[in-house]
Amino acid sequence: MRNKLQIKINKIAKLIDAKKPCLTCNSYQIQAGHRISVGSNPTLRYNLHNIHVECEACNNNHNNKKYDIGIIKRYGYNYLEYIDSLKIEYKELHLTSYDLRQAIKKANKIIRELESGKVYTRSEINLKIGIYD
Repeated sequence: MRNKLQIKINKIAKLIDAKKPCLTCNSYQIQAGHRISVGSNPTLRYNLHNIHVECEACNNNHNNKKYDIGIIKRYGYNYLEYIDSLKIEYKELHLTSYDLRQAIKKANKIIRELESGKVYTRSEINLKIGIYD
């Protein structure tokens, strides 16, 4: 169920950034790339501030330095510092099967809303999903 939720969250990140190119190379063949990898910090795997569009090549050969430069160019240095602060703020993530099912339902609703033209910020969606209050 964790992977199913990840797929939904990645889709939301791609919908938020649909008109934006890859952070590192400006390609428009987008995937959802994590700034802080799921392997190094699974607690942030669903946090939309940690997920931005990257092309397949950049996502597969993730280069934090280039990703960081892309974040700074697109959003500013303070946003990069904010993303890094998430590691301290969210040390553990304890989700039950019920929590995951509820988050998937909420994510599906958000996907439908985004696809119909509704606009949300990453923070608003994080709050709606309820994992990162």
